[in-house]
Amino acid sequence: MVTRWRRWLQFSVRSVLLLTAAVAILSAWLIAPEARNRTLGRANVRIREAFVRQIDPKTKQPTAVPHGRWELFDEHGVLRIRGQYENGKPAGKWTFYDVEGNPLLPPRVP
Repeated sequence: MVTRWRRWLQFSVRSVLLLTAAVAILSAWLIAPEARNRTLGRANVRIREAFVRQIDPKTKQPTAVPHGRWELFDEHGVLRIRGQYENGKPAGKWTFYDVEGNPLLPPRVP
């Protein structure tokens, strides 16, 4: 009788742990900001940015607001700028790179 109870309890704890891990992974995937790549004009400059959808208070329409990592690549695919956005405003350290991809200056905070 004790053995059955112990086996059921172990199975139950394992099940709860697995279920908790699955819910955490799914939540992180669903809540993570969307990411997109876009090009600017004819210069073939590429931007990789993360954004969240928010309701614009003036128009009451959903808009994409930059939130998370933001990177700018030149026409050769070399990283030129890397930074962070928080709710549409630059935040954290921004790093600028030369043509070869080496940092130009120490990272600066906007």
